[in-house]
Amino acid sequence: MTKAIPSILPRLKDCNTVFCRYADIINGSLYTKEQTCKLWSKELIREIGLDLRIDELFLIRQESEVFLAEKKHLLTSELSYKNIAEEIYNRLSCTGHIQNVLFEGFLTFSENAELSALKLTRTLNVDFINALKKLKEDGYTIHCIKENNLTRTLINGQLNYYGISELFGGVLAKSEINPETENTSYSQVLDKVAKLDINQVLVIDGENQNSPNFSFKTIQTKESHKEIDNDNEQEKYRKVVRKLYKDCNNKSAPPHSDYILFYYVYIERLYKKAKKDKLKNIFFLAREGLFLKKLFDYYQNEVGINPEHKIASHYFKASRNSLMLASLKTLDKEEFSYLRRRWPDLS
Repeated sequence: MTKAIPSILPRLKDCNTVFCRYADIINGSLYTKEQTCKLWSKELIREIGLDLRIDELFLIRQESEVFLAEKKHLLTSELSYKNIAEEIYNRLSCTGHIQNVLFEGFLTFSENAELSALKLTRTLNVDFINALKKLKEDGYTIHCIKENNLTRTLINGQLNYYGISELFGGVLAKSEINPETENTSYSQVLDKVAKLDINQVLVIDGENQNSPNFSFKTIQTKESHKEIDNDNEQEKYRKVVRKLYKDCNNKSAPPHSDYILFYYVYIERLYKKAKKDKLKNIFFLAREGLFLKKLFDYYQNEVGINPEHKIASHYFKASRNSLMLASLKTLDKEEFSYLRRRWPDLS
């Protein structure tokens, strides 16, 4: 049905504006919602430096969504993302896991972590996008309506990530009409937000063609969703490690390439520790320090979700011994363990 959309539109008199659902644009989920939320948990823990396990933060989010759904008499998918983030923030603040972080900052971190997780777990509906591109070329104005609890920032972030943001005149949200009502109709969205004549509008919808709220032209799409990958997580991890080991021991690979896995684990733990300790700068020393600095910079550029909170890395071309004095603590706390190991006969 998707490929036939451009040929159907000319037969719809006076239609010049097309609305489509976000769920039809990016409808391929490679992972379950739970797996996506766990990736969000991992990203958020690492960037804020939370002293929590991934499953612990994941359960806090689940409990927050269930609590709000019961309180507001809504489905969890109909909740405002900001309300969910605020409930999570309050729970983390009350337990002392978050300190000296305002909610606005937490919301930004949460959205960036969510966007990073969505990039890893969602795929683009290529056939649908090709159909929309044809409509754009033919002069139609296209808008995206988001029906789930993702924020406009997240939707625009994904559209920019896939390079298709220019296709759309904007992203409209049902929550802008009435955040507490689950039965907000498309007609209300068009009337109160878009200010459009429904006689000039076509809605391409994958689910609600028979909805009694529809008083305008609709085309229903039937898109096949990719099968969710339910393989055992540990087994998938082993496959990744085996493939990496095989590639690193290939004759064309540089010598000792398999050590990169150990370096990766070290840099990952160093980064998490630095974030937990709220470091602004980190210094690398000695000959191997330059290599470790490059690894740290690469890792941070790959996984960092907020450029404004990057840790500045520096390299000092200096030996460890020359900076030993700078590493010592005050006399009441220093145990001089290094001196005892280095010179055991020292009295």
